[in-house]
Amino acid sequence: MSYEIKYAGPKPTVSQHGVMFDYSKDDRFQFIEILVHLIEAFNRHTHDGETLHFSIKNNELSSQEMINILKRYVPDLDERIENEIKEFLKVEEEEKKHVREIKDLTSEEKEVWLKNIDLVHDINIQRTINKAIYHAAVEVLGRELLKDHIKKLVIPMQGRYHHIAKSLSYMLDHLKTPVKSCYKIIETNEGLALEFD
Repeated sequence: MSYEIKYAGPKPTVSQHGVMFDYSKDDRFQFIEILVHLIEAFNRHTHDGETLHFSIKNNELSSQEMINILKRYVPDLDERIENEIKEFLKVEEEEKKHVREIKDLTSEEKEVWLKNIDLVHDINIQRTINKAIYHAAVEVLGRELLKDHIKKLVIPMQGRYHHIAKSLSYMLDHLKTPVKSCYKIIETNEGLALEFD
């Protein structure tokens, strides 16, 4: 099956009253390209000993370019995505079953709720694809940091990078042999940066 990395938007929540979007749970799409650029930085040997300095990249990658790069590191990426989609579809079916069993709703309210679930189906599928790719990319970045014995990662101090640092820290903490990590804001010649130790 063919997948595409594209923006799906904030998390939709549905009920018999309509569809709402939770903007605090935005799509992982916005982080994937940054992660791919970070991973590719290892191939360009931009690290200085045990420190990898990373600046903002202006060259945009297409969805297919990002997928191709990640598949070099994660050969079973398609399988991982398919498994995540299967899990999502199970959850979606459970939600539909739950709606059908709510005794306090009229048949019209149930019908509206079920249609709203179907209405956001494609959005949720794309969010699932993006999330699976994001987690695979974080895993690759963590492995590359460890493989190249990188002890510090210095990245621009921006919201997107901060989110990646949190995910990377979580991933390293949950390895079979956990790796302690922390991050702090530092001042550099280019401005504020995030130093991930």
